[in-house]
Amino acid sequence: MARSAAKTLSGTGSGTGSGSGPVNPNPTLLLSPPRAAQVAERSLFLWNNEYIVSLVAQQRGAVLPLVFAALERNAASHWNPAVHGLTCNVRKMFQDMDEQLYEECRLRYEAEEVRARGRVARRGVARQRMPSAAALQAEVPVSLRVLSEIQE
Repeated sequence: MARSAAKTLSGTGSGTGSGSGPVNPNPTLLLSPPRAAQVAERSLFLWNNEYIVSLVAQQRGAVLPLVFAALERNAASHWNPAVHGLTCNVRKMFQDMDEQLYEECRLRYEAEEVRARGRVARRGVARQRMPSAAALQAEVPVSLRVLSEIQE
């Protein structure tokens, strides 16, 4: 398992087709799988392997932005204490490796979270307006609605 993960991180794994590219293009799925804490725990244990850590250190500029959001979500609210602890260890490892890169990723993540909360709020307002818009639409006779659609 550690060897296949090492191949994935180094890009020498057997990808699709030409044999180039990582075996798993989305490592976020390994860190935060739905209803699979055991998979998350096992994948986080890979970060304890010195060879994996050395590969990650070499490619941290590419790896950290990919896994940062999953690490933050796990650290904030994962129900499994082992996954939570391992996640905090990996976060600390990245922070110690390259504090500037970690801070850039953190700021990017926080900005994305603010945008996501804004989108959720706008959807909520739109949902609240839907019943009143539907009521207004119901008041207009069907023949007038069809006529207005034809004219457009």
